[in-house]
This record gives sequence, C-alpha cells and structure tokens, in this order.
Amino acid sequence: MKKFILILLTIVALSAGVGYYFLKYQKKTIQKLENQISFLKETYTPLKFKILDRDSNKLKVAVKFMDMDSNEIQKSDFTLEGHELMFDFFTIQIKDRYLSFPTKIFTDMMPPQEGVDLTQYYNVDGFPQIFNDKEITPEAKVLLTELFSKIRENKTQDLKQNFGNCVHDIQKFKSFREDYIYSILAHTKGGLEIIEN
Repeated sequence: MKKFILILLTIVALSAGVGYYFLKYQKKTIQKLENQISFLKETYTPLKFKILDRDSNKLKVAVKFMDMDSNEIQKSDFTLEGHELMFDFFTIQIKDRYLSFPTKIFTDMMPPQEGVDLTQYYNVDGFPQIFNDKEITPEAKVLLTELFSKIRENKTQDLKQNFGNCVHDIQKFKSFREDYIYSILAHTKGGLEIIEN
C-alpha cells in the first residue's frame, strides 16, 4: 500500500511539474510574440464569403481565406443545415493588439461544437497562413505556429486575455444576401466587422 501511495504521489508531482513548465513556456511564447508583431496591419481580412443559395432549411456558402497581403490561400464551398450563418473566431490579446483566428462555421440549427473546423483551410505546415505577410519575421512565424497549434488542439485554457468572437446574420433583422461578397475585417485594435463588397 505504501508503495502504491509513493508511486501515486510521484505521478502527481511529475504532472504538476510538467503543467507548471508548460504554463511557463506558453507565457514565454506570448511575451516573445509581443516583440514580433510590428508587421501586423491595423486591419486585415482573414476571410471573404458569399451565400450561393439559401432555401428553407439549407445554406450553401463559398468561403475564401486570405493572407495579410490579400492573397488567396484557399476557397471552399459548404452546404449547411440552417437559416442563419455564423462564423466563430478565437481572439487573443498580445500586448496592445488582438489576433483573431477563424475557428468554426455553423448555423442556427447546429451547435458551435458541431460546426465545420475552419483552421484546416488556412493551416500551411502548422502556420496560420492568414497572418502571412511579406514583412513577417522567421521568429514571428515560429511563435504564431506554436500559438496556432494550441488553438487547433483546443489547449487554450492557460492562455490569458483570450475570448471567442462570433459574427452572424439574424434573419428577422437583416440577412446576408445571396450572390453578394462579404468581407470579415479583423481590427488589431480589437473587434470584427462585416462589410459588403
């Protein structure tokens, strides 16, 4: 019995040590990233979308992912059960800037956790390509890749100053119109905005 308790205490101590090291490592990553984000523009467009078709129970939407130099990363079409389209973002504050990562697309008839994972569409070898910019430093790329890995694996509980952001249309007020292109603008000073092109 004593041997079992000793083994259990050893496992608990090792887990606490690993957890502490992991938290300290994440904090260092964020601190390093604070010094590397000068390349960020005040406003960037991580994605554009267009409602291709809307019937009583389904939405067909085209989504285009863009980098910070307005280059297309990838375009995909989605057919979703529902009436109202929603995009979920993971936003984290780094110093005096906010970085917003599109994470899900879903509808009023789908819970967010069952939405389509959007991170796979701008994941280029682990790097969030929406932040690619001709002025980005190699170190910033490495640090953003580490942060993006935590977001993709849903291991963000230890990241401070983060929150979810959702943009959507509300049918009874004003819906996104078919065949119009909309851009979601992310402001590094905070906030998301939808504009019609």
